[in-house]
Amino acid sequence: MGIGKVVGILLVVAIVGYFVFWGVIGTGPSNPGGPEGPEGPETPDVPEIVVGGTPITTFDELDAMDSSSDYYLANDIAITGTWVSKDFSGKLVGCGYTISGLKVPLFSNLSGMVDALKLDVSIGGHGVAAVAKNNTGVITKVIVSGSISTSGIDVCGGIVATNSGKIIESKNNAVITGTAPVGGIAGIHMAGEIAYCINNANLKSSGMIGGVVGEISGDGVQHCTNKGDLNTTGDYAGGVAGYIHDANTSGNKNEGDVTSIADYVGGEAGYAVRSNADGFDISNIKVSGRNYVGGAVGYAKVATVDDCVSKADVTGSSYVGGLFGYLSGSAEGCTSTGTVSASGYSVGGIAGFVGGNVSYSENHGDILSKGFDDDGVSHVGGIAGSVKNVFNCTNAGDVESNSVGNRVGGIAGYILASQDCSNITNTGFVKSKGDYVGGLFGYVD
Repeated sequence: MGIGKVVGILLVVAIVGYFVFWGVIGTGPSNPGGPEGPEGPETPDVPEIVVGGTPITTFDELDAMDSSSDYYLANDIAITGTWVSKDFSGKLVGCGYTISGLKVPLFSNLSGMVDALKLDVSIGGHGVAAVAKNNTGVITKVIVSGSISTSGIDVCGGIVATNSGKIIESKNNAVITGTAPVGGIAGIHMAGEIAYCINNANLKSSGMIGGVVGEISGDGVQHCTNKGDLNTTGDYAGGVAGYIHDANTSGNKNEGDVTSIADYVGGEAGYAVRSNADGFDISNIKVSGRNYVGGAVGYAKVATVDDCVSKADVTGSSYVGGLFGYLSGSAEGCTSTGTVSASGYSVGGIAGFVGGNVSYSENHGDILSKGFDDDGVSHVGGIAGSVKNVFNCTNAGDVESNSVGNRVGGIAGYILASQDCSNITNTGFVKSKGDYVGGLFGYVD
């Protein structure tokens, strides 16, 4: 049989394998991002992939790839020698096959394309991830399994360490242990797009951590889901992102518990800075930290928040809330049904502290505070511990401060500047050992 016929057969086998793998033929696995991800557009913006180029059947052929050509896997490849991460600007189509045994990232700097590839890894080092340390290219339909860890203070991600390109419809199943920042899909997202991706693995860090991305400083993270539990001993922990810098995200979802012994902890983000936010939907998870802990966001430097729902049980010390630990702006149309328990002060069903107004919002979870600040003030409320104004709000949860701290109310412990506190209802019990305790407000300025 001639070489041309052999290559032709390999190409046909690879193409058939590709379509079987992605469920087009037979019973291969379904799309890894869209069907299991949060609600959003039915079809993500995935570049058209054409299987072609040079077939790869052995480790030696994989190792001999040049940096700018097109390749496809014709079978599974085991790393049997020393693999050195390289820069790559070509195209590698995995056709559903697996590269196993990687102990370093597949690529150092990726500016090309990787599609339909499985990676089974055991990676450790500095600035590590399975596909690439730095991505400015396109990654689609990649699935990572195994384990990834980083030593020293360095970025770590399941798919890439740092992203400025596109990552679409990809999954991380690899357990990750790192320092900061750590993310299930990417350690840092600077620009580009991360969409319809899923993290299924548990993540652990001694610093910043996010179920999808550790740190977000650019728009484009959307319709992604975290299903793994997060655990850190450092600040900035969030089910989707640990820290969001003035960037817009949308349609993301967290289904994993978030646990920290430090500050800025949230079911979606630990710390978020942006003009507005809406549509948070936090499931039945547990969120725990020290200060600035919220079912959705620990510290939200946001002008307005609309239509957010949290079913999370939240535990912390001070500035603790069912949705937000600290909210600098205003909230409208928000609902919390989980319990909120704090050992400190500034505790509320919607937020511990709100710099603006809360309107058309409801709390149905019980609130418990056990502490107070240096002035003997607790600031505990069914809607908010402290808030500027409250209107058209309802609290149905019991509110209790079992310390001698002052200012406890069924709606708010402290109203900062009352102008329009109207159409408010409290049906929960209010109990405190301190002074300034009311069915609606503890103290009105």
